[in-house]
Amino acid sequence: MEPMVTIDEKIAFSERLNTALDNMKFPAKGGGRQTRLAKVISEKYEKISQKGVRKWLEAESIPSMENLIRLAKITNVSLEWLVTGRGGLSIASNILDIDTPLAYGYTKETVDLITRIEALPAPLRETVTTALEQAEKLLNICPAVGNSATQKRYLEQQRTEEDRD
Repeated sequence: MEPMVTIDEKIAFSERLNTALDNMKFPAKGGGRQTRLAKVISEKYEKISQKGVRKWLEAESIPSMENLIRLAKITNVSLEWLVTGRGGLSIASNILDIDTPLAYGYTKETVDLITRIEALPAPLRETVTTALEQAEKLLNICPAVGNSATQKRYLEQQRTEEDRD
């Protein structure tokens, strides 16, 4: 049973969720947003209906705490902001806890890219992963194309191979 929530709280939550989805480049309202979000949640966590998602997006209900946490992860926003509107929209604008990717030194751009890849349907996500692995192999073969860390790693491998000879 849903706790007593006012219509104003439902509307405010719906606006925050839609803002977070806009930032994630989800389809626009009326353009498949409900279906897309239901699909992403179902693929990553457990089956959820488009009707259930519609209720959140149209200010008819508030998700369970479990689904609020999932939505915050999917949209890369702070749980506090999503639930209450307090704090910053982005996890980058809040004090980071140990479970956030930014706490491990990833840039916001990297987190955004990872989030976008994770939101892809499974077959497309596998294709992107394969392409990234092939690009990584190419960078190891042709270090001049890579960044300085790749070049350094390549030179160290070359020295190690020379030392063995």
